[in-house]
Amino acid sequence: MNRLRSMVAVAIVAATSGCATYGPADQRHGYIDKVYADGERPAKLPDCLVALDAGQLAGTRFVAVQYGTMRLRKYTIALAPAGMRLAERDKVAFVPAQCLGDAVPTIIAKQ
Repeated sequence: MNRLRSMVAVAIVAATSGCATYGPADQRHGYIDKVYADGERPAKLPDCLVALDAGQLAGTRFVAVQYGTMRLRKYTIALAPAGMRLAERDKVAFVPAQCLGDAVPTIIAKQ
């Protein structure tokens, strides 16, 4: 019986270890605070965004996003696809909330 439980646990870990995508629980929701023009860079950029080269920034633009509760308001700079029509106060979903290693905050949907 214990061996069966161990094998099931190993199978579950093996099956989910390749899942490195962001799920709905990882998404943050916030509001666009500012949309920067194409080629315009914010004065203060997080380290993960400073490290991006022109090829990685092609087809994107910067947006300032505010999220969190009214008492604990947080701000981040995210990348948005250039084709996505965004305006101030638009509600968006983005992942991750802050820089996580090489992962940069990216707008994934307008809501």
